[in-house]
Parts: sequence; C-alpha cells; structure tokens
Amino acid sequence: LLDRFNDMSRQHDSDHKTIEKLTAELTTLRNQLASQDGDTKDRFRATGGNAAEMPDF
Repeated sequence: LLDRFNDMSRQHDSDHKTIEKLTAELTTLRNQLASQDGDTKDRFRATGGNAAEMPDF
C-alpha cells in the first residue's frame, strides 16, 4: 500500500511539472499571438472552393 502511494505521489509530481511546462508554453504562444499584427492584408488568401475568397468581417 505504501509503495502504491509513493508511486502515485511521484506520478502526481511528474504531472504537475508537465502542467507547469505546458502552461508556460501556452502563455508564450498567447503573447506571441497577441503581439502579431492583425492587418488582414498581410494574411494568406483562402484557397480551395473554386478559388473563392474568405469574406472580410
């Protein structure tokens, strides 16, 4: 029983570290996205659908 508890505790610690790492990566990506220019003229045109373009909203 004690071994199972120790295994679960180690797994919890590992999961916690993974969650912290992923949270940091997500924060970095959000900051990068927020700092990008929102000008639609610099975006790629939509392709497919008989070359129909996406409407501007």
